[in-house]
Amino acid sequence: MKKIFSVVLLTGWIGFVLFLSFQNGEDTSNTSLNFTQKVLHIFIGSNPDWGILMLWDKRFRLTAHFALFFLYGIISMLVSMQWRKHLLTAGGISAASGIFLSVLSEVGKLPIQGRHCDFLEMGLNMAGAAAGTAVVMVSVWLLNRINKK
Repeated sequence: MKKIFSVVLLTGWIGFVLFLSFQNGEDTSNTSLNFTQKVLHIFIGSNPDWGILMLWDKRFRLTAHFALFFLYGIISMLVSMQWRKHLLTAGGISAASGIFLSVLSEVGKLPIQGRHCDFLEMGLNMAGAAAGTAVVMVSVWLLNRINKK
């Protein structure tokens, strides 16, 4: 049951990532700008001017790429460890699938109106997936060392 739940969670997260990635240009801009405007409204107490909105929107978008794939790396590593008990094997599976999803989510934008493949975003996706995988690997390794003492 635990394996099934974790695979469903991972599949759902992949679906969420691809849903966000494969929105058309107008929809993704609206999603991003609405989020940025709401966050900035909380911090500055009024609607920001266009220049401030665009400055922070780009920052939030780049951070979101890293964060979405960081969580993917954590989830995929935890799922991989259920199927492959060897830590390095599970880490390799998680990292490889993170790279694949990173490339797919950017290259898959090419036929979508108003979207383009962005190598900076692809790199942030990969870095996020690698970092999430590494956090789980190091945590498990440390816990194993502590339990052996």
